[in-house]
Amino acid sequence: MLIVKFIEYLRVEKNYSKHTITAYKTDLNNFNDFLIQSGTKTKIENIDYKVIRSWIVKMVNDNISNRTINRKISSLKSFYKFLIKTDTIKSSPLIAHSPLKQSKKIQVPFSKEEINTLLDNDYFNKDYNGTLKKTIILFFYFTGVRRIELISLKSSNVNLESSTLKVIGKSEGVRRVAATNLMITSKGPIFLADTSININPKYNELGYIAILAAATLLTPSLFPITFKIGFITSG
Repeated sequence: MLIVKFIEYLRVEKNYSKHTITAYKTDLNNFNDFLIQSGTKTKIENIDYKVIRSWIVKMVNDNISNRTINRKISSLKSFYKFLIKTDTIKSSPLIAHSPLKQSKKIQVPFSKEEINTLLDNDYFNKDYNGTLKKTIILFFYFTGVRRIELISLKSSNVNLESSTLKVIGKSEGVRRVAATNLMITSKGPIFLADTSININPKYNELGYIAILAAATLLTPSLFPITFKIGFITSG
């Protein structure tokens, strides 16, 4: 089956994560289920855009968000690109498709006063769970790391003697990794791009590693935004 071959291609050739592969598989199976339920007898590789548009209309009527619909169509588009690459079809039925408009999600960061109020009152219990929750929030606020970076953090990434924290970021599909050293000083945090985890990087790779490290800091979550504002307003 073509979907099975495509999933195997993502796993072996593209080296995608298990989570990403599962998402692709779910989206394509959803479309395949739609074809069966709608009585479409045309094979998935020969589907035209009218059928895909009918699927989009159904998802809209089912109150599925535009963001989710766009992701599913993106998976389908990748599938047809794979079929073109393997000479199964000549052109994609989604070649002229435009993504649905998405409403922008606005993140409003906590103010410095709100954070201080949260940390100074008795909101957290004095037991282990309460202390853990407060420590996590403090860690987010004073280091600026993202949730996934905290989850991936290992004890070997923390150096208490030099007050440094190594944060690892990796772009999807990129085999080179970038590290960022975070040093806490009396004047605030200092971020340093680190190439020590890459063996003999070339000069152009050094530049790309620095870009990846910078991207880690330029795509903050809610607490890193608060962290930046906090230090700015503190002078």
